[in-house]
Amino acid sequence: MIPLLSSLAFAQATASPDPVLAIQTADAELSDVGFTLSFLLNTAASATDPTQGARVVDGLYAQNASHIGIRTATSYRTPPVHQRIGSYDYEEQDFDPSDRLIHWRAIAQESLSTPSFNVSLLTVSKDKTSERDDYYSGATPPPVQHFFRYNPGTNEGHVLEGQALMIAGRGFGKWLDRTLSAEPGGEGLVEVIAQGNFGPTAPGIWTLLCEPDARWLVRRASFTQGDEDAPRILVSNLGYLLLDGRPAFAKEGTFRHTSLPEYATVQASIQTATLGTELLDELELEMILQPKISVQERDRRR
Repeated sequence: MIPLLSSLAFAQATASPDPVLAIQTADAELSDVGFTLSFLLNTAASATDPTQGARVVDGLYAQNASHIGIRTATSYRTPPVHQRIGSYDYEEQDFDPSDRLIHWRAIAQESLSTPSFNVSLLTVSKDKTSERDDYYSGATPPPVQHFFRYNPGTNEGHVLEGQALMIAGRGFGKWLDRTLSAEPGGEGLVEVIAQGNFGPTAPGIWTLLCEPDARWLVRRASFTQGDEDAPRILVSNLGYLLLDGRPAFAKEGTFRHTSLPEYATVQASIQTATLGTELLDELELEMILQPKISVQERDRRR
């Protein structure tokens, strides 16, 4: 027996607009308007070494119809912890000649993706630990900056911030190809199963729980790649943030890549959602029109 559902939600679940098209249209409409999110992310300092504690990423994410920009600052809850070669995948190349473990820790990042450019300025600290002195307290070298060039039109260079957008219930449209089924999900929600991908080499199936009355906000999502039995990606959220007086984004939630340990789950709080994309203009001036020339440049385009 089909659960009771509002007539509006049932019509949206079983007739036009097609759910995948509706999700993509909602994403496009928000991009056309242009928006900026401020957010806080909590996640592991290292995805392979739980002893390194947690980090907090305080950031801005701006998007319009053609540009995506981010600016973040990262802090760490604890100092780095020394480990030996062979533990937690540390190799000889991770140590200096004095057997101190080198910890490269991102402390700031600016990225801009356009149809022609995808660039990122990453600032990292180079901390060290040793067995003789658990926290290396010698002279701390100045931060190092790297300027990366990535393939235009990809999410390379701003992966973590893209996860924040998905936690906010948006950004799924680009990963979806076509609707396979749509069923009432209870409480005005619609469960959508869609063919799609999570990157050009990762086709699979998305299962989405959507809220049609909130611009097709994605409330829960999982992605199962290929013929695998278990999902690779798990996303969930709750709450609302308004944009121009209407629900547009979720307020908080989690993103988990199941190939990583559970402690590496990303938790996000979306602080504000506003119209306008001044950040994009600032980043374009800083990174394209007047690029910094005193940093190490690395070309990651393929």
